[in-house]
Amino acid sequence: MERKEIKRIIDTELNEIVFTDIMKKKVFENSKRRISHPMLRYAAMIILTFMIGGTTVFAGYYFLNKVNVNKITLPELDAMQIVEITPLKAEKDEYGYIHTEFSDYTALQSNIGIDLLESKYATEQSYLQGSMETDQKNYAIIKMKNYIIEEMYYSPISLSMDLILSQEQLEQGWDTDYLGFYEYVESYTSKQGYKVNLIQDTTEENVENNYVSEKCAIFVADGVRYTLCGKTSMETIKEIVDSMEY
Repeated sequence: MERKEIKRIIDTELNEIVFTDIMKKKVFENSKRRISHPMLRYAAMIILTFMIGGTTVFAGYYFLNKVNVNKITLPELDAMQIVEITPLKAEKDEYGYIHTEFSDYTALQSNIGIDLLESKYATEQSYLQGSMETDQKNYAIIKMKNYIIEEMYYSPISLSMDLILSQEQLEQGWDTDYLGFYEYVESYTSKQGYKVNLIQDTTEENVENNYVSEKCAIFVADGVRYTLCGKTSMETIKEIVDSMEY
């Protein structure tokens, strides 16, 4: 697909969102890598959808603090709140964002000066691939691939955290949309009292009889939004949620 055609599609889809020329430039320059600013993910994933096609699509962008699955708003979670973190000692890119990688979750928490939930099942962290994206002002996104290696299905469980850093961002909110092949499963209250939404990927459910779909649990604890995802059973993902503690 030609670059002009991609731009036309993005402009059509985002006609209700203020999308400056600078932001567009960043999307095109970074269309083959992860976009740092949450506002840009939606446009970036539109590009990637047409590039790779047929894959499970995730997109997150600002508005309120709701979780939507294919335009269906899920039951309300606990409220996100402002979180104070110690600024990272890293250089910002030309757009004012920081992207840093880490392999030690405990060290990361020490570096940013806050305690985050951990699971007792995250015993093997030699495969952990962590990253943090932030503008040091409004938001921070922490992601960890291979946070837990689930033994029954020999598949990794990922963990991500969304942090609001400013009053301005709190008032603006932070929606998360799961698009494409995700479906809502259920909501429940965890052992710790967190409101949890469960969704699953249906991409290949009819391809193989032994196919295990990706399950995601989304909840907010002390103002921070957590998302656990992995190809495992609903019982296991719930068990992991119940194991999350300080």
